[in-house]
Amino acid sequence: MSGANLKRLDLWGANMKGANLSGADLTDAILRATIFIGANLSGANLTGVKLMVADLTDAIMPNANLQGAILCKTKLPSGEDNSGC
Repeated sequence: MSGANLKRLDLWGANMKGANLSGADLTDAILRATIFIGANLSGANLTGVKLMVADLTDAIMPNANLQGAILCKTKLPSGEDNSGC
């Protein structure tokens, strides 16, 4: 799924554990309760995504764009983010 166009998709509850989403475009996607444990999100466009109760533990995220993302009860590689609650 590297480089995939996943714009505006509703991936609520999807299991993306270990997925290669490097360079993927997830602009404005709904990622509520989505599991990205160990996923490769290098260079992914996550602009405006809704990451609520999502798990990105051990995700690889260099150069991922989270501009305008809503984060609430989201586990990031750096810890939990509740800035959008």
